Amino acid sequence: MSELTFLSALGHRFSDFLAFRRVGGIDSKSDRELLRYFDRFLAQEGFCGPWPTREVITEYLASIGHLNPRTQQNRLSLIRQFCRYLCQFEPQCFIPEDMLPRQPPVTLLSQWHGFGHSRCLFREMMRTTDQHVNDGKMHGLRESLNRCTAWSWEGHDPTQAIGFNPA
Repeated sequence: MSELTFLSALGHRFSDFLAFRRVGGIDSKSDRELLRYFDRFLAQEGFCGPWPTREVITEYLASIGHLNPRTQQNRLSLIRQFCRYLCQFEPQCFIPEDMLPRQPPVTLLSQWHGFGHSRCLFREMMRTTDQHVNDGKMHGLRESLNRCTAWSWEGHDPTQAIGFNPA
């Protein structure tokens, strides 16, 4: 593994934090990248304090506001873990808790565009279940669900995938 070079005043603390996690069995490339994003932000802002302050973290969150809310939560989660680690050396270190609004859980149906798609899926599930329950062949339900899902993710109307006609 190549050694990371952090640019900010907290660079040595980031390296120590990652080493600490490796000893605990966590060696995540994504964690290194997430810390690198935060480090780059700190370097660009000219941050030179011994620990991240509330203001710095608030500015960082504002700078990543264009990202998906779950991505923002992931980045904040790792910063929170880093700050908890840093508190053993710098007791005054700010630990960011609940600085982002909670996001509702994402379900497959909530990602589709409207009630018609979930109605389509439900009707297809019922039709397929009725059709295959007597002969023990439930694979038809899985195939129908896969068709609906594939069409939806490709940007098409999933009702077309199964020939659904609401009339």
